Amino acid sequence: MMQYPESLCQLVIRNMAIVEDAPSVVAEIEKELFGTINEEIEKTVSGLNGWKGFYDLITEKEDELTFFAPSDWPKDDSGEYLACYALDCVEPDGSEFEWLSVATGLRNATLCFQFEIDNSLVEVSTREKKRLLQEFFLKNPALEKAGFMYHKTGVIYLPFIFDAETLANEFPDFDEAKATVGRTLKTLFEVHSLFDAFVKQHQK
Repeated sequence: MMQYPESLCQLVIRNMAIVEDAPSVVAEIEKELFGTINEEIEKTVSGLNGWKGFYDLITEKEDELTFFAPSDWPKDDSGEYLACYALDCVEPDGSEFEWLSVATGLRNATLCFQFEIDNSLVEVSTREKKRLLQEFFLKNPALEKAGFMYHKTGVIYLPFIFDAETLANEFPDFDEAKATVGRTLKTLFEVHSLFDAFVKQHQK
């Protein structure tokens, strides 16, 4: 029994030139898209007083992370933030993925802004940290009302995805993607005070 449908196999055979070029094409599209996303996040965060961020996810820079936080949130001895908001993804089955697939919601994966904290902030084990975050989420229904979700891995996140057809039509400008990121950030900042209170509660 074949693993893939006959029609798909026939499509691949007829379009091998596209299939062979696909990985490098996907990588190029991801750089364009996430470059746009990073720029939109940086523009928003840089307009806030007392915030700092790094905007390198899916770039050629070494760390390749995008995250931001108020400057007064706690840091470790090396200056790394112990709590922040990060551009990341929630991917249910834990398998490898393409960021473009995540951005368009394939395989139930979703792009999101995550509230991340280091174990050392709350001075507990990973298991206990998960419990604290779930308890915090449940005690603050405004988070769920705003669209935030809690994941069993101990992550509170605000999901968003892009429509693949719209991305294709707008490439490489991605105006609707910019608008989506802007709306999602607005939602995040509307409930930031709840996260800020949680961090300040556990700050040494």
